[in-house]
Amino acid sequence: MELDNGRSVCRVAHGCMAAALKLSEQFVNAKLVEDVLQIGVKVLKAGGGVVDKETVKESVESVVGGEEESLGTRKRAKKYQAKARATIEEGG
Repeated sequence: MELDNGRSVCRVAHGCMAAALKLSEQFVNAKLVEDVLQIGVKVLKAGGGVVDKETVKESVESVVGGEEESLGTRKRAKKYQAKARATIEEGG
């Protein structure tokens, strides 16, 4: 799933935790998601700007695995997911 300005809250609300980047401002959003909030990972592109199957698999496994870091990522993501959903609900 791609990150773009204005939709990051919606992506968090839907539980998106892995993202491939296309545009320059998406790197700022990716830094927020990966480094600041620690609720996801960037899916890095291989040569030619293409994301290969193995890279996607590794990125997803790093989030859904059973390691302590993965569990912490998912716990934080659930917390922000609840906050994001409250924000985009009617009256939020």
